Amino acid sequence: MANLTRVEAAARAALLDVTAYRIELDLDRGDRAFESTATITFTCREPGASTFLDLRAESVHEVTLNGKPLGAEALDGDRLTLPDLATDNEVVVSATMRYSRDGQGLHRAVDPADGLHYVYGHLFLDAAPRVFGCFDQPDLKAPFDVQVTAPDGWIVVGNGAARREADGPWRLATTRPLATYFVTVCAGPYATVADEHDGIPLAIHARASLREPLTLQAGQMLEVTKACFDYYHSLFGLRYPFGEYHQVFVPEFNAGAMENPGCVTFRDQMIFRGATTRQQVLRRSNTIAHEMAHMWFGDLVTMRWWDDLWLNESFAEYMAHRTLVAATEFDEAWVDAAMSRKTWGYAAERMPSTHPVAGAAAPNVETALQNFDGISYAKGSSVLRQLIAYIGDEAFIAGLTAYLRAHRFGNADLGNFLEAMEEASGQDLDGWAEGWLRTAGLDALSLRTEVEQGRISEAELVRTPARAHPADRPHTIDVAGFAGGGEVFRLHTTITADRTPLPQIVGRPIAAVVVPNASDLTWANVKLDGSSVDALPAELARIDDAATRAVVWTALLDGVSLAEVDPRAMLSVFEAAWALETNDSILGSVAELVGDRVIPAFLHESEHEAARAVLARVAQGVVTGSRPGSSRALTAIPPPPVPWTRRAGRCSSRDAR
Repeated sequence: MANLTRVEAAARAALLDVTAYRIELDLDRGDRAFESTATITFTCREPGASTFLDLRAESVHEVTLNGKPLGAEALDGDRLTLPDLATDNEVVVSATMRYSRDGQGLHRAVDPADGLHYVYGHLFLDAAPRVFGCFDQPDLKAPFDVQVTAPDGWIVVGNGAARREADGPWRLATTRPLATYFVTVCAGPYATVADEHDGIPLAIHARASLREPLTLQAGQMLEVTKACFDYYHSLFGLRYPFGEYHQVFVPEFNAGAMENPGCVTFRDQMIFRGATTRQQVLRRSNTIAHEMAHMWFGDLVTMRWWDDLWLNESFAEYMAHRTLVAATEFDEAWVDAAMSRKTWGYAAERMPSTHPVAGAAAPNVETALQNFDGISYAKGSSVLRQLIAYIGDEAFIAGLTAYLRAHRFGNADLGNFLEAMEEASGQDLDGWAEGWLRTAGLDALSLRTEVEQGRISEAELVRTPARAHPADRPHTIDVAGFAGGGEVFRLHTTITADRTPLPQIVGRPIAAVVVPNASDLTWANVKLDGSSVDALPAELARIDDAATRAVVWTALLDGVSLAEVDPRAMLSVFEAAWALETNDSILGSVAELVGDRVIPAFLHESEHEAARAVLARVAQGVVTGSRPGSSRALTAIPPPPVPWTRRAGRCSSRDAR
């Protein structure tokens, strides 16, 4: 594919307004290729100028511009030159396109269970020209009319409601304006479970061989879907604008999920084939909530260019956890985020390749995903939590609603988002954005105390900015102390300096374990003092707050990674406290982190066998003491060790949300 640059995209957007797409796809031409005809109407602000259309075809049959054929010389690689434009234009491109086998474009898969064929469209990031000729950039949105000819026995779903009359083609309802990368068609002999909620037709689809598990699990997924719709409608004050809502679990998907308006696609491993843990169902529910959040943030309002793609993902990441806690049974969703998402993000932040949340240049499409990682997702979500702590939730929601209303069905950027937040809160956010969004790195937080006669005589919270990336970041956090199974103190504070006195806890009894950021409200490296680490084998399991326990486990892992905590000390805490853990997300994630990261990477090879024996013995105790087949028993079964040198990196949300 030609590598579209930001300069080229800006020039094309300044020249054109795309008014409509009409796409005709014939999927009944065998399993290798399909026919595609795209009719695009657009206006030009400078009559007589030229531009280019994006197209990656197997063969081009005919191209006409305003009724006149264009010769073969108009196509140069993946770009089709459109010369001498009028004020109002129509280009028609008829071509044969190849099905993909890499998950990009229109992918065709064969189910090995029964030999049935399935097709789905995945046009992110720049794969739309593999399916139809188009102006492939996010800020040239337009309505789509799609027609699909499919083999008998297939169903077709897409961004608009699909209907078929007699034996003719399937016709999809005209969409609201969409970016080209959001367009999808899913076709095949899919099994379907349909429902309706608040006037919105709902359906969940999977390949026919998964009909039984789909039928068994659809009720739970639909329950979460309905709860998310209710919560988002209430929160945003804007109804879902894209008609029907299909969720299609597709085979051989190369991502975790994709937020196509009205037709979300998921990897079909999320239709579980056997016994499942609560954590697995929570994470699938989180993905459902995440993709639905994109209907507003990403689909309704789309970033102008790829440098702001992080904002889409950070918002959906934040909103999914918030929604599960507020509207579903999974009120521990933030704990799962701490154990799975933030540990991934903290690891990315420690790397030499760390980068700011915002401000990546993305001079062209190929560079757009270079910085798309745990910082874009986990740190971005945490930064939004800090923004809310800084300006207040009421101002955040008011600003968000204003932003969505002002830019709906159009495009926006970070500047527009911050302007809406400033207007709603009455605060200048430039300094805040400089520290949190435009500067890489994370602060370290620790509590320094002096003790006299068993009580705290002096206390201050110490903020240490990253040496390589110094910044002035305010933190709104909880600081808590624990001893003997009770909470000795907890205070909520905002720190704006590197040393902040805490007179509120002076005179309190000393605590065995002291935890800065105890509620996990901020993005920071929590430093546990030596006495707290020593006390954890006896104290950690007695801390009642799961969020605090998650912060402690993460702090231990970070301490090991930074050579500040002996990995043997972490293993001792695991041996004493892990089996008493009551939260499935902590139980599962800690076992994975210790088994797959701490032991192979931080203990000498001669210690591996004994360390793994500790894991196996403790895990066996949990399994034996749990109800057979229960979530807890399944979670405690340790996965086989993965050699560290072959271990794949943590996937992004698009890879495995």
